[in-house]
Amino acid sequence: MTEAYATDHIMAVIGQDPVPTAFDDINGGGCDFNVDIHAVRIELTGGELSRTVDVRLPALARNLGVPFRDLDVPLIDADLPEGRYARTVTALAWVEGSEAEIEIPGFEDVYLVRDPGSQQADLFRHQGRWERRGFVNYDYTGAWVCFTCDANYVATAAVSVRDGAVTSVSSAEPGIPVITVPDRFVPIAELFELLQNAVDRGAYNIDVNYDEQYAYPTTFFINYAADVDDEEQGFTVRSFTPR
Repeated sequence: MTEAYATDHIMAVIGQDPVPTAFDDINGGGCDFNVDIHAVRIELTGGELSRTVDVRLPALARNLGVPFRDLDVPLIDADLPEGRYARTVTALAWVEGSEAEIEIPGFEDVYLVRDPGSQQADLFRHQGRWERRGFVNYDYTGAWVCFTCDANYVATAAVSVRDGAVTSVSSAEPGIPVITVPDRFVPIAELFELLQNAVDRGAYNIDVNYDEQYAYPTTFFINYAADVDDEEQGFTVRSFTPR
């Protein structure tokens, strides 16, 4: 059995933190087996990228403590780009002359970063916290920020999200009866995607604030290029109500 106590997010510095053990010390647990285990296989997978390493135990064992403090886990992430990776941890045992694989459950995905103080790391950190909340049904009021757009475009809208998809958009702005382009309002998960796109594109400036309780972006403003006018993009979430 495995017992793991997850934090809000799990993050490792590329080429510095042995994955998946050194930064899991806040977690605790153990796995008991009915056969002798001789090695542990660790795999990181993100998109089409994958890295795998087999770590031999110093002696046969029928119990493994988690994290693996006594194992010499190599740095298998040194050449991987920043991003989110699934962790698969498998115990290896010889059963009737063949090597058997026993998956050890409970390992969270990991966010790999080069600088834990970077804007990318901060985005991963809050995105992980938001996803851990598991909100699929909620209402929010929000508005796009634009200095040259008309009143309807920047009007505050009441947005309902059910099962992770926007189901209704209505005006929450006095004097504006209808939001004329409702499909510009998206689930909060897509706001994180928009911010990630800005990071990936190397935007000139990204100014973002996050909600302390739920971790969604309360306001952000993106300036993609310093020498281009009218390409800035911003959004503000004025209220949020889980359902």
